[in-house]
Amino acid sequence: MSTISKLLIIASAVALTFASCSDEDPTTNDGTSGEVVLKLDHRWNGNPFALNQSLTHPVNAEGLSFTTLKYYISNVELKSTEGDWHKATDQYFLADAAQGENQLTVKDVPTGSYTDIRFMLGVDSLRNVSGAQEGALAVSNNMFWSWNTGYIFVKAEGTSSTSNSGQFTYHLGGFSGPNAANPVIELSFNGALLEVEGGSAPQVHLMVDPSHLWNGGETTASTPMVHMPGAKAKALMMAFKNGITWDHNHN
Repeated sequence: MSTISKLLIIASAVALTFASCSDEDPTTNDGTSGEVVLKLDHRWNGNPFALNQSLTHPVNAEGLSFTTLKYYISNVELKSTEGDWHKATDQYFLADAAQGENQLTVKDVPTGSYTDIRFMLGVDSLRNVSGAQEGALAVSNNMFWSWNTGYIFVKAEGTSSTSNSGQFTYHLGGFSGPNAANPVIELSFNGALLEVEGGSAPQVHLMVDPSHLWNGGETTASTPMVHMPGAKAKALMMAFKNGITWDHNHN
């Protein structure tokens, strides 16, 4: 074999070595991915929650009953043990208390160990200005304002013992300006690890307490209806945000 041929073989081997290294994803070294299931357990001040159930608010003692509770979760991210965040792109979820415990499946999560989760309560600005779409963002879900650009991030409706009308109707949204009402929630697993392996579907169990809607000072007596973006919508959203907490994982 000539010297030139030997050099060509060596050069090819070196090139393949560097190519394989440069193509390697640092989070998914084995090239596989799994799914993560978000389990949303609706509770009321620590007790089971259901629609059409007689409830008493733990702070202001209002008598309440929900006929509707729906809300969006989007832009889910998981933090690896290396400190990197993996974002689940183009995945939007509509939770509905009418289904009891909701299970939302986040797809294409790189294999690895994760320590934290964060997500948006609502829908990001880009999707809000893209018109009605499909899946969770479809118009048929009745979560898109016909009179205003954008989505309703939280829809809570029901009856109240103190409202003049005997009802409350909250259609909360707004994605721009000082009254943007799509906060990002970041939750630690408090030292626990979420282990994602190829083909696996571990679970992140979250508690959602809608009584927190009124823990920021609003009541159905003072604010029985919110149907547009603004300071009231933002205040209720920020209060509801605090009712979403991490409980445990199942690997």
